[in-house]
Amino acid sequence: AEQVVVAAADDGESWALVRRRYNNLLGTQIQCLHIASRWIGGTFSNNDFKSEGGRAAIEDVPAAQQRRALRLIIDNAFTEDAFGLTPELVRHMGKEYWWDAPGMDEMMEDPSFTVHDMVGGVQAVALTFVMNPGTLRRVYDNEFRTAGQADTLTVAEVVDTVVKAVWDGAANAKRGDYSPTKPMISSFDRNLQREHTDRLITLALMDRTTSPAMRTISTLATEELKKINEIAGKAASANPDEYTAAHLADIQTRVGKPLAAA
Repeated sequence: AEQVVVAAADDGESWALVRRRYNNLLGTQIQCLHIASRWIGGTFSNNDFKSEGGRAAIEDVPAAQQRRALRLIIDNAFTEDAFGLTPELVRHMGKEYWWDAPGMDEMMEDPSFTVHDMVGGVQAVALTFVMNPGTLRRVYDNEFRTAGQADTLTVAEVVDTVVKAVWDGAANAKRGDYSPTKPMISSFDRNLQREHTDRLITLALMDRTTSPAMRTISTLATEELKKINEIAGKAASANPDEYTAAHLADIQTRVGKPLAAA
C-alpha cells in the first residue's frame, strides 16, 4: 500500500493528485465493464448481401466469450480486491481548494474519500450491466438461436453465476468470533448483496408482464430469491456480528415479501 501511495504522487505534488488519478483509473475500469457487458447476450450484425457462402445477417457471440465477459465483470466489480483500496491509500486521497471552474467540483467533495458510496456505486452499475431486463432477454433469445449447439449460455446460468459470486462468502460462513470490526460479511459485500437482492426482487415482480421472455426471467428470479433466503437463514445461525445479523435479517424481510406474493 505504501508503494502505491508513493507512485501516485511525487515529492512536491499535491495529495489531491492521488484522488484524481485514482478516479481516472476507476473511470477506465467502469468503461471496461460496460464494454464487456455488451458481449453478454450479444450479437454481430453483418451488412452482407445474400450470396452463396455469405454470412447471415445476425451471428451470435460464442458462449465462451460471453462467459469470459461475465467473469471479467464479476472479477473487476464484485470483489474488494478489484478496487485496490487500502486504509493507507485512502488516507492520502486529498483535495485542493481553488475557486476556479475546474476546481469547483472538487471543492464540494467530502474531504474524506467516500469509500463505501464509491464502491457501492460501481457495483450497482455493474449489476445493472448484467441483470437489466434487456440483457437477460437477449440471452434468452440467444438460447433459441443456438439451440442444438454444443455450447449455449442460458439465462439460468447467468443468474446462478451472479448469485454464487455475490453470496459465496455468506453461503460458506462458519461459526466464529465475529465483531463489528471483524465482521462475518464485509461492509462491501453486505452492500453488494443488498443491491443484488433488490435487482432480483424487481425481476421477480415482473411476473405480470405480457412478455413471455420476462415471465420466464421472473420465475427464475423468484427461485434465486428462495436460495438467498436459505443462505441468509443459515448464515444468521452462525453467531454473526451485529452488522451482519442486521443485514441478514433485512435480507430475509425483503425476500419474504415477494415470495409471499408469488
